[in-house]
Amino acid sequence: MLHPPPIQLLALLGRQLELALTFSLIEAFPQRHRQLGAYQADNWLRCWFRGIDASAVPITQIKRPKDWQDFVVKTLTEVRRTLRRGGHVAFEVGEVRGGALRLEELVIPAGREARLHPIVVVYNSQRFTKTANCWGVTNNSKGTNTNRIVLFRRDD
Repeated sequence: MLHPPPIQLLALLGRQLELALTFSLIEAFPQRHRQLGAYQADNWLRCWFRGIDASAVPITQIKRPKDWQDFVVKTLTEVRRTLRRGGHVAFEVGEVRGGALRLEELVIPAGREARLHPIVVVYNSQRFTKTANCWGVTNNSKGTNTNRIVLFRRDD
């Protein structure tokens, strides 16, 4: 008969595992579609290919920018916990609401609140054919047409 290991051993192993699971680079690609709350509906095709019912997947759906920013603060706070001192977070965002809301303007203060140091925002705009063309969404008319990568560093 197998017996579970003593609690002290589990605690020690858990601490060792926690120390081993720290990262130098974490990449994040949060929801950022036309409306902040449309992420689940926008990902139905990915779920369909995998045989997953999209409505059964618990996805955080946030509509108000301030609520999304608060969610990002919580996310980056947890990310920071697993990030090595001197490690980096590459946080990819874009524009929503027809370009009226640039999400890096919400992410930078959120990162600072999570005690991460913003280093640079890399802005990417390119000529490309969007996959969304199959739904009639053409370049620079709807959806996210540019992306930015906000690079943070954990200093302490």
